[in-house]
Amino acid sequence: RLVQCSPDVITFSAMVSACKTIRRWRVALGLLARMQLQLVIPNAITCSAASVLCERSREWRWSLIQIQDLRTEEASAELSDQAWELAKEPGVRLPGPVLNAVYERLQFLGGLAVEQMTDCRPADLATLIWSLCSATAADTGLLRTAADTLAAGRPGLGQFSTADIGRLAWSFANFRSTAQLQNEFWLFCSFQAELQARADRIEGSEASASDFATGALAVAWACHVIGRLCMSAVL
Repeated sequence: RLVQCSPDVITFSAMVSACKTIRRWRVALGLLARMQLQLVIPNAITCSAASVLCERSREWRWSLIQIQDLRTEEASAELSDQAWELAKEPGVRLPGPVLNAVYERLQFLGGLAVEQMTDCRPADLATLIWSLCSATAADTGLLRTAADTLAAGRPGLGQFSTADIGRLAWSFANFRSTAQLQNEFWLFCSFQAELQARADRIEGSEASASDFATGALAVAWACHVIGRLCMSAVL
């Protein structure tokens, strides 16, 4: 007698991976929809395979949407990685079709990031914001949400590396030419206060001092550019 079995996440992942091999992105999305109907939660393997397949099939919107089905920490890393890779595209700072295509993808990615901002890991959040700002694809909503998230301490600046604080300061300073942030004064003073607190705790290794100096210089430059540099922080 035959026993009817319902496919589990492992079975679905195998089928989606098979779709990736034969480049059938519509079938893969159908499988994901079926998982949802059967209350089977996709894992990282399932979503990653579907995302890669959609990317290779030039269905990049579907590729990015798959990120929403990942767990919080996986989505955070995926958003950050994709933004970093797109920001490094050779034609991202040149006019023309390459810029338009990359810019559109970055903005779409930024919209997804706003929805998951409070759940982003510190390193991923810093890389994401820096990537979007360096490619001039960050909008007012994204940066204001990021500033509000930092002001609320989710995550707190103490969770960021010095280099990441430098990236955040650089990003917000470059964005300021477009629009002023409501909590701008608090934000840049907090960057400097955090570095001051860390200055006394620098380990004796040359690498630690070098990393701190790199981040501190980025923060000092950013604060100077917008007129928020505290001389006690420099000294």
